[in-house]
Amino acid sequence: MDKKTADVRRLLIDFARLSNLQKNLFLETLNLFMYASPQRRRKIMLRWESGKAGLDAD
Repeated sequence: MDKKTADVRRLLIDFARLSNLQKNLFLETLNLFMYASPQRRRKIMLRWESGKAGLDAD
């Protein structure tokens, strides 16, 4: 199994272990990210990579 497939598998396993509230928060965050502009996505990703939580990249 390649690394990307293993990463996706781990993400799905971790997602399955979340509480319903945590699943809803994750899906809400994912949805907001997916519909963000490319510029906003870059800012959000930089924020996540720096260890900061949330979508607020301003």
